[in-house]
Amino acid sequence: MQVKIYQNGDHYAGQMINGEKYGKGIFKWVNGDEYNGDWSNNSRTGKGKMIFADGNSYEGDYLNNERQGEGNYKWANGDEYQGEWMKNNRNGKGRMISANGDQYLGKWQNNLKHGKGLFKEINGNQYYGDWENDKKSGKGKQAFFNGNQYEGDYLENELNGKGRFKWANGDQYYGDWKNGSMTGQGLMSYVTGESYDGDWINNQRNGQGTLKWANGDEYFGNWQNNQKKWKGFTKMEQLDLILWRLG
Repeated sequence: MQVKIYQNGDHYAGQMINGEKYGKGIFKWVNGDEYNGDWSNNSRTGKGKMIFADGNSYEGDYLNNERQGEGNYKWANGDEYQGEWMKNNRNGKGRMISANGDQYLGKWQNNLKHGKGLFKEINGNQYYGDWENDKKSGKGKQAFFNGNQYEGDYLENELNGKGRFKWANGDQYYGDWKNGSMTGQGLMSYVTGESYDGDWINNQRNGQGTLKWANGDEYFGNWQNNQKKWKGFTKMEQLDLILWRLG
């Protein structure tokens, strides 16, 4: 073992070859950081553990002084990441366990959730699907703590595109979504036996659509803010009659 003290106060104790750190060794920086592990050609390469002055720590693979390969990083606040690294960043497959109990298991790119992944929140919400730049984007499934479920398209954490939403009470909607609300064309089926098929804006019937009652009656026409508007057809099953009426 050799010991070397640098002019700036840094300290190394370990194996050396021709004056270079090579093999096992401990390096202590004057700022309080400390590394214990493998060295090659004066750089951290191989297995090692780094303890930072701010309370964070990393244990795993290194290549040319960078976290590269498999490793476990712990933050002083209680967050923890276990998984793959590339050039000091979380890249590949890994698990992040937050101090608040939330967990993510899936793909990463440059420290952001990116690709397929499963996110479990401490409150019981659970999402599995596509991620892009740390946000739910693409195809996904979400199960909510209250029993509601959604499967379909996402864009930047919002329900956007086509999707099916099932409420815990049995109601369900399949159709278009925009920024988290039913907007566009869609079919709502109620547990009571009623259904509405038509246009929606911000979760309300707006435009043209058909409402069918459980007893067979139907109304087709224009809607505004969930109310029948202007003209429409009403088919009353029991009377076998079609009425043209003003809303």
